[in-house]
Amino acid sequence: MGELSLRGFIRPTPAFSLTGLKPTARATLGEQRLSAREDEVAACIARGLSNKEIAAELVITEGTAANHVEHILNKLVFQRRTQIAAWVTERRAQEQSEA
Repeated sequence: MGELSLRGFIRPTPAFSLTGLKPTARATLGEQRLSAREDEVAACIARGLSNKEIAAELVITEGTAANHVEHILNKLVFQRRTQIAAWVTERRAQEQSEA
């Protein structure tokens, strides 16, 4: 596994497929669960919004938006926003195929 230095912390870089994730009312991966607000932020990321745009849309500060993004990255063990966007897109596709 590779390593990514983030603000003085080392986080392992997992290699796994997103296939096989079961969608739920709230997103889960392993034991980590996204809050309802984090789900909203993840959906905004999937739409390509910046932290500033997320903040304006959800009526929160830009710093709070950045904190939510960081929490999502940590919970899902991702490194980049694009991974969040791909994960949201895959969840939506799974939900549609199950409906």
